[in-house]
Amino acid sequence: MTTDTATREVRGYVVTRAGRIHYREMGEGPALLLLHQTPSNGSQFGPSLPLLARGRRVIAVDTPGFGMSDAPSERPGDAAYYAETFVEVADALGLAEFDVLGHHTGATFALEVAATHPERVRGSVFFGLLALKDEDRDFWANVLLKPYELDRAMDFVDTFVKPKVADIVPGADGPQLQRELIAALQAGPAYWWAYDAVCRHDSYDRLARLRGRVLFLNATEDDPLLVTAMRAAAPAVPGHVWTDVEGHPAFHFREPRAYTAAVDAFLGGVR
Repeated sequence: MTTDTATREVRGYVVTRAGRIHYREMGEGPALLLLHQTPSNGSQFGPSLPLLARGRRVIAVDTPGFGMSDAPSERPGDAAYYAETFVEVADALGLAEFDVLGHHTGATFALEVAATHPERVRGSVFFGLLALKDEDRDFWANVLLKPYELDRAMDFVDTFVKPKVADIVPGADGPQLQRELIAALQAGPAYWWAYDAVCRHDSYDRLARLRGRVLFLNATEDDPLLVTAMRAAAPAVPGHVWTDVEGHPAFHFREPRAYTAAVDAFLGGVR
């Protein structure tokens, strides 16, 4: 891997207990880990990297089982597995301290990292955090956990892949559609293991443990039930910052200036 990260994206692998984990990075300075939604991968942040990398080192990690990272051999069952993998990546890259930004599933994993390693995380950005109470877990499990099988006729492409991509990136342009179609195919039938960890996560307990500054970042056209859940959970973090950005999250990963400006404004107070 080349070390010329100041002005262009470079990629590499870290060997962890979860296997080989792929990442892409850009920039120099204080580190910011980026954790993607399901069933995407680090390429979700491709258009964002040049903006976020101005004055910082930005590292977008492919979650285990997604993108070019190795997949778990069995269902992990909780967010701790994923969080500890991301911390191993940070260790391997020499990051004593870092900020973390997670979107949807990545927000849950970012919360787990920040809560269990508060001495390492300076600031946390939760872009659409699904924080669940016990009475809500079954509902969301029914919504998110949709196993499917690979069939020779490739019907799964029409019954799962295309509808899932259309759901997470409505209005996608060609490049975004290509990124997310490839990502969904790479994730495969075990994609839902990450969602399972989200549905089991005790977000309220983890929010109460946070020490660093926290930004709840809300896209106004995100899933209304998810937004309601995040609004209900936010008061668990005294002194948190809440910022709304107009539109659907998918828009912001195509046209990232507004959300990255919000992140810059927040992290400027962390550094």
